[in-house]
Amino acid sequence: MTTDLASLGQRLVRFGEKLGADEVEVYIEESKSRGVTLVGKVEAFGSSHFTGLGIRVVNGRRIGLSSTTSLNIREAEEAVRRAHSIAKVSEPIGDWVSFAKNTGKMSVEGVFDPALQKLPPETMSEAALEMVRMVREQSTGLSITRGGVLTGIRTVTIVNSHNQALERRESYASASISVTTGDGDAKGVSSESDVTRSWRDLDAVGVCHRASQRAVNAGKARPIPSGTIPVIWRNKLFAGVLSIMFGGTLSAEAVQRRRSPWADKIGSKIATDNLTLIDEGLMAGGIGTREFDDEGVAQRRVPLIEEGVLMGCFYDTLTADKDRVESTGNASRGYDSAPRPAPNNLSLTPGTASFDETVKETKNGLYLEELIGVWLSNPISGYLSATVANAMLIEKGELTRPVKGVLVSGNFFEILRGGVDLIGRDVDHAGNSYSPTVRVASMSVTTQ
Repeated sequence: MTTDLASLGQRLVRFGEKLGADEVEVYIEESKSRGVTLVGKVEAFGSSHFTGLGIRVVNGRRIGLSSTTSLNIREAEEAVRRAHSIAKVSEPIGDWVSFAKNTGKMSVEGVFDPALQKLPPETMSEAALEMVRMVREQSTGLSITRGGVLTGIRTVTIVNSHNQALERRESYASASISVTTGDGDAKGVSSESDVTRSWRDLDAVGVCHRASQRAVNAGKARPIPSGTIPVIWRNKLFAGVLSIMFGGTLSAEAVQRRRSPWADKIGSKIATDNLTLIDEGLMAGGIGTREFDDEGVAQRRVPLIEEGVLMGCFYDTLTADKDRVESTGNASRGYDSAPRPAPNNLSLTPGTASFDETVKETKNGLYLEELIGVWLSNPISGYLSATVANAMLIEKGELTRPVKGVLVSGNFFEILRGGVDLIGRDVDHAGNSYSPTVRVASMSVTTQ
């Protein structure tokens, strides 16, 4: 454990209690990142170092929050004083019980790569140059609009009036690129990214290959007639939709405030039998995997939908106390904000079909690779509508020609109840949301 941060946290807890606080919580985060920026070529190498300190103080069910970016003891103690003063004049929280008491760590794998601390800047620069070369090799007409390689290490220390200091370390490496080719109706654009917990697992070359190939295809793409057809969703794309539709609505806070379509639906059938959704808090190498959440509660595996039945939601301490259950280890926060429940690794359980088998079993349809505007989908009503940026037409069980310039639409929740007829085994992720390839039996496709 980083003794200095743990000692600072414990000292600030004692300081707040001496001021008369009933409870004190200290949250300290420190992050170091390095990166290479691409704008047509290798543009710049940069690094940053950030610290943030968040203080929460309780006085008679009144909570005060204060923060600072300095770990200087005088400024840190001043943040405690501010939080204590704010608590005195805040409205009481009727459901308040206490800060997390049942704290601790779970053993998780693959979330911290110590080699990233010693990774030479030259290695990152060489990776960025290789990305530029890869794009140019795909097609002379391609140009890079933006991109880069980034690595980082983050340390979080938490201590409150009920526990000793806990500390966790996480690492990440990412590569991203956006490319374009042609102009006018022949213009092709595509973006791709990868984020992992270690440098050795980062597929920067694959990122460039996939984005470049899609951009070239998009330059030759044309619309298809309007109609209702089977649609295969790329795994990474469907993972992003899962995050949009469930990342907020399966939060206990949203359910309790009745800002979720799943209020009063626990135990109800909401999807087909082949659909199981888990928050895999202990996933090895998961982007959202942590030894403990942002209140110090150990993460776990949380069933959300099992064989189509809604099993529950994810909790932090406050929402768990309100429902008189245990926190599921899903508290998430920044140093300057209060915790709220959020998914750790939202994960759709894979099926058995390979990608090739999924395409072969689709006589005629559309394979979606990139959409524009899917983030505007409504997670309350389930309405989904987006413009196809990159897709492939499926004819007689084969991918034939590129498609763009059409809209796909439908009600996501109705799709879950009866439209998902095939789930693949090839899992990819968008951030901390994971999904295999998914086929929807019928979606509306409209020519723009």
